Amino acid sequence: MIERFFKIKERGSGVRTELIAGMTTFFAMVYILMVNANMFADPLGDGSNPLGVSYGAIYIAAAISAVVGTILFDSLPDAVRVAIPGGIGLFIALPGLQNAGIVVPSTSTCVDLASFNLLTRDWGSIMPLVVTLATFLAIVIMSHKKVRGAVLIGILGGVGLYYLLGLTVDGFYDSLQISVISPFQAFGEFTSQSLFAVLKSGFDFSA
Repeated sequence: MIERFFKIKERGSGVRTELIAGMTTFFAMVYILMVNANMFADPLGDGSNPLGVSYGAIYIAAAISAVVGTILFDSLPDAVRVAIPGGIGLFIALPGLQNAGIVVPSTSTCVDLASFNLLTRDWGSIMPLVVTLATFLAIVIMSHKKVRGAVLIGILGGVGLYYLLGLTVDGFYDSLQISVISPFQAFGEFTSQSLFAVLKSGFDFSA
């Protein structure tokens, strides 16, 4: 049934290939739901929430915008469609390196590379940097060798390595916090803070 509907073999692919590709795409982009939500709900990083929106509301808004963008992607010219992945990739590279702690602020050059010196920094602060670089190199090497699912393997392997090396950091698991938000709560917050707010007062960019 799947084959008849999508004509997978006719397009030179297979169900297994498409499943791996779909999972790779999902894991490579789903992070933006959490990043966007945290960026808008706590932009200053101090819990003050100056924008007055919740994590759940932004989480749902980001998901919906991704769905709409995906559905409308075929309406874009080929040149724009080809340029978008590279442009977005370059754009998110800097925030990604900043979140990983590899790129740090600098008063003279705005940005600088973090120190890996174990004489001045503790292993707990350097370990995430090592995992990030190891994961990146693993993905590059596997991609060069044309390993199927290289990105997916790299992401899952990097997560596993991070929590495995967490055993070498004192108090790593003590400070680990996992917060789970109910989908019903997230949709409720999105409806009240975004959808109904726009219908009631329109778009307000004064802030």
